[in-house]
Amino acid sequence: MKSHVSPSQHSVINFNPSSNDKMSIPRLHARDLNGNNWGIPHDLPANKTLLLFVFKREQQSLIDSWIDGLGLRASENKIAWIEIPLLQKPWKILSSWIDQRMKRGITNHDLRGHVWTIYTNRGSFLKNIGLNSSDSICVLVVRKDGSVLSSASGEYSKSSAELILKELQN
Repeated sequence: MKSHVSPSQHSVINFNPSSNDKMSIPRLHARDLNGNNWGIPHDLPANKTLLLFVFKREQQSLIDSWIDGLGLRASENKIAWIEIPLLQKPWKILSSWIDQRMKRGITNHDLRGHVWTIYTNRGSFLKNIGLNSSDSICVLVVRKDGSVLSSASGEYSKSSAELILKELQN
């Protein structure tokens, strides 16, 4: 059973994996801040990976709330995770400049490997994962086949984190 937690109500919407509403991540090309190229979903680091999508610079504090709340930067962390700034395709022409600015804020080489930037049609991507807007971040548990097992949006909360962690551990 798939679930989605809405940030404002913290209600859970269950997704039936056998229905036609099955959410999946489309095939995407990404580059991490160390310059490595990746394909999503097939290059994800684990069978179940936590993906944290950020759409606007001012949403970084929401991403950080999840990273800190789940202890993802801790040396004992066992969760496979990727932070994904998802930018509109026209911004790709400035990708070197954008990456340099992000690298200034992330000086740790290992942490830079957890930030994969994607330039794509944001509207199409949002539609694929069942979102109507990029007004908040999106947190997904995704398999290597692209299927979305669980999702949440907005700031970290204990209730939404419990659902995400449950799916990661199943």
